[in-house]
Formats: sequence, structure tokens, C-alpha cells
Amino acid sequence: MAFFEDIFKGGNIITGLAIGVGAAIFAPVIGSVLSGIVKPAAKAGIKGGLRLYACGKATVESVGETVSDIVAEAGTELHEARESKHGPAEGKKEEAASAARGVSPKQPTSGQRKAGSGTEKEQSGNKPPL
Repeated sequence: MAFFEDIFKGGNIITGLAIGVGAAIFAPVIGSVLSGIVKPAAKAGIKGGLRLYACGKATVESVGETVSDIVAEAGTELHEARESKHGPAEGKKEEAASAARGVSPKQPTSGQRKAGSGTEKEQSGNKPPL
């Protein structure tokens, strides 16, 4: 251990040069040996990461599709429950209420009307506004 202590304390300059030359000679050999070990390990790690990403992506897509299906089913069930509770006549009551207000639920909005398709009075079914 005294050898390394002497080097770092400003010991013999010849010893420092010898270590530097030895490092310069053996660096390519040590580098090629390490690259032969490190490069395959790095490639394996990257491959594993890509596989994990693909698996995670497929899982997220599957979960998203399942959630979308559940939301659609819940909406359908809610609509059916509302319709069975109020009956199909409820829709006709809403249309009658809309007509009384002068608004047709099936009437296109002003942004949906085609240009030159007639006056607003013609499009509303000749109903006077309230």
C-alpha cells in the first residue's frame, strides 16, 4: 500500500511514468475485453426494454378497449332504464314541449342549414314564433 501512497504524495516521477505507459499499453486490451462483455449485456437490456414496451402498449390498448366497451354498455343500460321508466311516450311529450316553444328537436340549427334552402319560416314548418 505504501507504493500507491507514494504515487499520490508526489513520489518518484519514474513510477508515475511507468504506470502511465502501462495503462496506455493495456487500455486497448482491457477495453476490447470489456466491450466484448458489456456490448452483449447492453443489447440484451435494450431488447428486454423493447419487449416490455410492446407488452405494456398491448396491455394499455386492451384495457382502453375494455373500458370503452363498459362505458358503451352502461350508456345503453341507462338509456333503456330511462325509456322503460318513462315509456316511449315520454319522447313524444318532449317533442310536444319543444314544438310549443317553437323549436323542433329534429330541425337543423342555423349552422346546419344549406344556403338558399328557403326562408327560416319555411324551414320551421310555417309555425309562428312564440
